[in-house]
Order: sequence, then structure tokens, then C-alpha cells
Amino acid sequence: MNITLDDLNENQRQAVEWKDGRLLVLAGPGSGKTAVLTLRIARLVKNSPDDSFRILGLTFTVKAAKEMQVRIDGLLEEKTRRVKLCTFHSFCTDLLRQHGSHLGLHPDFSVITDDKDRASILKELDDNGEIDIDNPEDALKKIDVMFTHGIDADELPNYFESEQCVVLQSIFKGYLNKLTESNQLDFGSMLYFSRKLLETMPRISRQVKTVYRYICVDEFQDTNLAQYRLLKLIAEQESANLFVVADDDQVIFQWNGADPKRLDELKSDYHPIIIQLPENFRCPQAVVEIANKLIAHNSDRDISKVAGVAHSQTQGIVSLDVYDSFDAEIQGVVEKINPIPKNQRETCLIIARSNKLLSQVKVAFDGQGINAEIVSKHQDFSCPLVQTIYYCLKLANSPDSRSALNKLCSAVTQIN
Repeated sequence: MNITLDDLNENQRQAVEWKDGRLLVLAGPGSGKTAVLTLRIARLVKNSPDDSFRILGLTFTVKAAKEMQVRIDGLLEEKTRRVKLCTFHSFCTDLLRQHGSHLGLHPDFSVITDDKDRASILKELDDNGEIDIDNPEDALKKIDVMFTHGIDADELPNYFESEQCVVLQSIFKGYLNKLTESNQLDFGSMLYFSRKLLETMPRISRQVKTVYRYICVDEFQDTNLAQYRLLKLIAEQESANLFVVADDDQVIFQWNGADPKRLDELKSDYHPIIIQLPENFRCPQAVVEIANKLIAHNSDRDISKVAGVAHSQTQGIVSLDVYDSFDAEIQGVVEKINPIPKNQRETCLIIARSNKLLSQVKVAFDGQGINAEIVSKHQDFSCPLVQTIYYCLKLANSPDSRSALNKLCSAVTQIN
């Protein structure tokens, strides 16, 4: 059931009814931020039936974008082409398929998702004698740092010593050229080329700003510097209708370039009005209280930010157990799950720092008759015959891709 304006508290209602300008909504977990964001987008559409402008909603996962789309379709009682909900990378993909020809890309470029395929591009540059690369994996890590921080080759002297800088500049430029020649992109280069396109083609930048009159960003605290620089190119700092939802207490993607300082940059660049949503309607009071105590030790936290307030009536218990060994820990988990009725165990979630640890837990569970499933990343087609067809098509699309050729050969050899 969709939430309506009547279900909102005062702060939530203010955010939904916000019209023009820059607004930052500091929203903690379970605060109804998704409802606020979708209600605001639906309201903008309903209040402008004769307009043709579009609303761009940027988030960080395809799943989140789809869930928001379902909510908005329910609120508007129909699908609308005036709302585009997508990830940053999906937005960049569409932009480059339409205008990437200005950078030497064809609209049917393929996307590399495997680091082994990316490293093979560097190895190919080394094998061909084009660039001397001692360690492709290490070079790839440096390239990823450049991508996530939005660093161009010409800016490298600010970060590296002269000799190392020249080598990395050659590797970075060679990698980008190879991607363009083979009509392939990886996730980092999508952001890089999109930013270059908007910086060097003012006409396209103006078109994007004209089409997307309102821009909404969910989970802003997870943006890396490259994504933020891209956002600044499509949202004028003085006149943008920018609606940002964020929580600096939930920066969990620092490994991918996210930084608590990004919110400070946003406040400095856009001077947004700030509305806080401290209410938590999801978590039990015990969880919220412990979270508040932990967060209080964050010295970089905005002291004006209101602590979380629990509104959930669900009872909850937080316990900390210490074990002498991993085997003892597994046994402790088994003893906690065994009393739970089998038809309720699907609500149990076990999180570990690696799949190797989870595999050991599953073995123990199997021995105790506890059904469990390890959730893993979806892989490309597993059937060798289907893989052969798939990589044939990829190779046809990118004839110069050595990685596609190698995978095609590997798939063919597995056909019985």
C-alpha cells in the first residue's frame, strides 16, 4: 500500500511539498525517506500535467531504482515517461549511447564487469610492446583510484612524483584508448567519459539541464568524487532544482571513494535548505539506542544533527556474544537458530566478511538439518553452449576484444 501525504509527519510533509531550489534531507534509516522521495516526484508530475520536462532520480542500485519506479507508478496510477529513475552508471550509459560518438564510441558499446577482463587489456598493451606494464593488477588499482576520484591524466602531477607520473599517464591513456578502440567501457570509464562529454560539449550539457528540470539523488553519502563532479555538471549550482537525501552516519562505500566530506562540499557548493528526518519507523528501540551511542563517538559528525528516535513498536534484543574459536561461534549460531520454527527461519540472516567463512557455516548447518543458502553474485550464463553463443555475439560487437575471444575459446572447449 502506498503512503499518502496524510500519513506523513511535519518534516516529511515539508520535504514532499518542497518545490524549487536546493534541499538536503538528512534522513536516517527507517525514516520514510523513500516514501518522501517518491511522493515528491509524483507530486511534481501531477502538478505539471501540461509540461514536458522530465525528472531525474539517481540512486545506487538497480533494485532501489525499480522499487522506486513501482511506488511512483502506483502513486500516478500509470507509467510515465517523464520520470527517469536509474543509477549513476545507467544514466551515463544512456548518455554515452546517445552522444558517445563525439568521443569515438559507437552506440552498441559493451560493458566489462570482470576485473580479469580489464587487466587483460593492460596485459595486451604490455604484450604488444605499446606500454611497459610490470604489474597489470597493480596498475588497474591505480586506474580505479583515478576513476573514483575523477582524476584526469593531466592532473596526475598533483598526486605522484614525476617519473611515476609519466608512467601512469601512459598507462591510463593507453587503457582509455584501448577501451575506445574495442568499443568497450567499464564502470569507472563510464563516469570518466560522461564527464568529458559534458565538459567539452556545452550543447549536450545544456540539453540535459533543459530536459531534466528537477534532479533527485538518493543515498548521496555514497557518492564518490567522480559521481559528484558529474552531478555538478548537470545541476547548476546557483539555479538547480536539486533534492538530495543523505545520511552522513551511513557512509559504507568508502572503499569505492565515498567520503563524509562530500556532504560538506554539497553544502558549500549549493547552500541547500536542510530538513532532518530523525524518526526511525523500522528498528526496535534497543537498536536505535545502541546506534545513537555508537554514532556519538564520531568526531566528524555535525553536532546540530538530531539523534535517531525510535517509533517502531516491535520488540528487539541486541546481544554481543564472545567465543573462543570460530567453531564455537558456529555452534553458538546453530543453538540460536534451532529453537526458531522452520517456517520462520527465512527471516534469519547471517553476515560474514567472506564467502569462505559462510561456506563453513553452511556445512555445519547441513549437518544439523538447517536449510541455508549462500547468496552470491549472479554470474553470466553457466551453460557452455549458451556461453559460446553469448561470447560469439560479444566478439562480433567488439572484434578487437581479446578477453571476449579468450572466454569464447574457453566456453567452446567445455562443450561435450
